[in-house]
Amino acid sequence: MLQLDCPQCRAAIPSEDINISADVAKCAACNMVFRPSEALAMSTFNNEHKRNLLLPNGVTVTPGLQLDIALAWRKLGSNWIYWVFGFAFTGMPLVVGVVVLITPDTPWFIIPFLGIFLAVGVSFLFAAIARLINTTYITASAHELRVESSPISVLGWKTHAYKRSEVTQFFVTQYEESRTNNRPNYAYALRLLLKNGTEVELVKGLRNAATAFYIEYQLEKYLSIDDKPMPGEFVPGQRVGPQSFREVIQLAKSFLGR
Repeated sequence: MLQLDCPQCRAAIPSEDINISADVAKCAACNMVFRPSEALAMSTFNNEHKRNLLLPNGVTVTPGLQLDIALAWRKLGSNWIYWVFGFAFTGMPLVVGVVVLITPDTPWFIIPFLGIFLAVGVSFLFAAIARLINTTYITASAHELRVESSPISVLGWKTHAYKRSEVTQFFVTQYEESRTNNRPNYAYALRLLLKNGTEVELVKGLRNAATAFYIEYQLEKYLSIDDKPMPGEFVPGQRVGPQSFREVIQLAKSFLGR
């Protein structure tokens, strides 16, 4: 019989705690509720895509008594999309605002909409400037994991600090950052799983998955963390669609005898 383990704490899940027909299981050890189909799909997890990677451009790694990783964002990928959206959303309300001022009897409700567009444009410009001048520093030691950015350290550029004893796993996720000609532009985030089950987004906006994998591998190697599959983790070339999802359910039924 196939052994089903909890994706979070890796404890064995007894058959009575698995409902295959509803695709729901619960771990008695950590109380996590998850889908058996996803757990079985992750059982074929292969992390070779994280090993033997070359040092990415824009990343500096300094090993020693502590591990220091520096990410120079201006070298980590194209920044043009932030400038384009920034100038577009900022410029449009300014032009329309001038037209409103010189046009009599303009409806007042247009002004709040212009303010919203202007705020969005300013936020994009802020992000563009931050990615142009910021460096993110990741420091791992025997006692602490710390992530901070400078010289801009506000809004989305947060400082994270956790005790080493709280850190259990790192993993990379993919998300759609924007669209060009109706095609998605993907970015990648490095996430952290804490001992209490909380997930934290440490670094996001990485344009190259290999960069995220490289950082994850270096951190896990230094902190002696065994790499394990995580729900929602990005694995190149792996996609569980409707057909494969049904196949996993059937596989689970056959193994668990339900």
